[in-house]
Amino acid sequence: MNVFQPLVYSLCVGFGIWCSGCTTPRGDFDPLAESSLVDADFKQIKVEKGVRPEHLEPPSAQSTLGPGDLVMIQLIGQEDSIETCLVMPDGMCYYSAVGGLQATGKTPQQLEKLISAEMVRGGLIEPPIVSVTASQSKGATAAILGQVAQPGIYDVSSPTRMLNFIARAGGISNDLADLGRSMLVRENEVIYVNFESLIKQGDMSQNVYLHPGDYVFLPLAGSRLVHVLGDVRRPLSIPHTPDLSLLKAIASAGGVTPRAAPGRVAIVRGTLTEPKVAIIDLKDHMKGKTQDFLLHPDDIIWVPKSPWERIERYAEEAVRASVTSLAIREGRKLADE
Repeated sequence: MNVFQPLVYSLCVGFGIWCSGCTTPRGDFDPLAESSLVDADFKQIKVEKGVRPEHLEPPSAQSTLGPGDLVMIQLIGQEDSIETCLVMPDGMCYYSAVGGLQATGKTPQQLEKLISAEMVRGGLIEPPIVSVTASQSKGATAAILGQVAQPGIYDVSSPTRMLNFIARAGGISNDLADLGRSMLVRENEVIYVNFESLIKQGDMSQNVYLHPGDYVFLPLAGSRLVHVLGDVRRPLSIPHTPDLSLLKAIASAGGVTPRAAPGRVAIVRGTLTEPKVAIIDLKDHMKGKTQDFLLHPDDIIWVPKSPWERIERYAEEAVRASVTSLAIREGRKLADE
């Protein structure tokens, strides 16, 4: 089995298909009308998870799990509980009794405790005795997806900086990568490396060290997609068209779910290192109280489960979901090869 087939499955599980709640646009909206959302409605936000001094230090050697490792998991005394699980490039390990758990950076013993704690949280009275054995280890590895010549999983057991890591994958494919939206994901958090400054200007302050379990994603430039994510029925990326409006995009995703918070929907626009965010009351749009507006290519629409006070939180969640959604598509291409 190609290592990216379970990656595709695991990422898709994270985006599941949620319950319905579809609401369609009112017929009296004119999506071709001038946008009622002008640039002044967007707030420029400061990226808080940019490159920090510690990212420029090589990681300390650790004998922990990483992408590509196979682990055998068993509940002691239950023969039918044995499963062999692959640690995915996003660091997740999927065991049927508890679902997905972050395995990268953990020892087998730490993963045992995590599985036991999750099962107790799920309703077990007595903590089970869990055994985790690394049946096959590929050592310290990181993944790179997207617009490089040879996307895949590479060894980072010795200190490896970003430029060397990209070169090991054959370099960027014909300058097709969207450097403004490329990123490094570490332990399910985004580190906003300025890839444009690093690659085009040789800015060594952005030449971070890779850690085991990292994955780098360099999306295709000019893809002109709009991403509708969060608590909608069918999270998806759709091609941008001149008449694509907010309500059309929401309707394409099947509408919001009953548990969504449509009063504070976020639209993220611009590069990942300098994003702009607008918070929209989707309920007013659906009721016809405010004018619908046209979307731009690469906009990310994020429908939260609950409203947040900090606008930076919207941007962070929207960007992370967008990258994972795009990585699904790249992983599927590799799995089909």
